[in-house]
Amino acid sequence: MPISRRQFVIASTFTAGFALAVQQIANSVIQTSSNNLVSGSISIPSSTGAFPAYYAAPAKGEGFPVVLVIQEIFGVHEHIRDVVRRFARLGYVAIAKGQSGSSIIVYPDAPHAFFADYRPSYRQKDAQDGWKRLQAWFKAKGVATI
Repeated sequence: MPISRRQFVIASTFTAGFALAVQQIANSVIQTSSNNLVSGSISIPSSTGAFPAYYAAPAKGEGFPVVLVIQEIFGVHEHIRDVVRRFARLGYVAIAKGQSGSSIIVYPDAPHAFFADYRPSYRQKDAQDGWKRLQAWFKAKGVATI
């Protein structure tokens, strides 16, 4: 399929912008050690099939609170895994779910942080709808215990 000059310029500009956006900004990257942690890639079972995740937890003890780390658009890459290890160092079981069949609901008229009830941007109707959808998703996927 032939590509026009215009399509080439648009695609090249997007590709160059994406390449710049994912480059390392700092001279050094924070690397949180996994010493005294249990961590790694796991598969979490659900009623609709397993999904990939990365987790970390303190190596000793039990009954730790759980933190879900939400990935950014680029998935569970090294920075997200590092954030998971940082939470584990603070005494949490931290889990970052990999991409697999999730959906995004857009609330077109809702401002940033519309779900944060302590902010002026709070939108009760949209926030409650999002919370109900989250609970329905957990129920549909089955919640695994660790």
